[in-house]
Amino acid sequence: MLDVISSSLIIHPPSDLSGFVDCYNSTLAALLNKHAPLKSTTLRTKPANKWFTPALNKLKQAKRHLERVWSRSHSTEDLKSFHSATNHYHAAIIKAKRNYNSSLISSSRTNPRQLWKTVNKLLHRTSAPTLPSSNSLSNLAQSFATFFSDKIHKLHTTLLSNRIPVFHLIFHLLISYLSLLSLLMKFRSYYLSLLTRTVTWILFLLLSSNNNPQFLSPL
Repeated sequence: MLDVISSSLIIHPPSDLSGFVDCYNSTLAALLNKHAPLKSTTLRTKPANKWFTPALNKLKQAKRHLERVWSRSHSTEDLKSFHSATNHYHAAIIKAKRNYNSSLISSSRTNPRQLWKTVNKLLHRTSAPTLPSSNSLSNLAQSFATFFSDKIHKLHTTLLSNRIPVFHLIFHLLISYLSLLSLLMKFRSYYLSLLTRTVTWILFLLLSSNNNPQFLSPL
């Protein structure tokens, strides 16, 4: 209110009509820009569900129409019609979702990888990260190397005390290698090749250090 009173439109209004109209428009625009400036917003439209068919849209419109009719009349018959339309609409939604999901699964039946991806997406399942967190690939590779080194040292200590056959060691080591290999499927082929050569070298070292083919001697 004070801005209007202190404006030139009130204090020094133009004497001619054209000047008065221009002063009125400029004063009003200045007050609007001061107290209610324009703001730009970004509207993000939600993508439509692929299972939502035009038939479902008609059922939805019919349900809302009956809802408006009942909100004006509040009669028992209109409420019954509204409930019936609502139940019919919900049943149609369930059927449409079932048909759509069935078609997705059927289309991926010959591709197991895509099939599991589709099933996980429909069930809203997200797999937890299988690899440990690391700042760089070199640190991650070093942690894997340390893991294998400690594992070999532990196995070697156990073999010295219990005289376990080499075959059991190889089997145990291969199981560990396969488990690690499944974790590294997303890595580059270079790291997989390096891992393969490393494990092969470890096996060769363990076997060549033993003169007896049945038992492993100390390294």
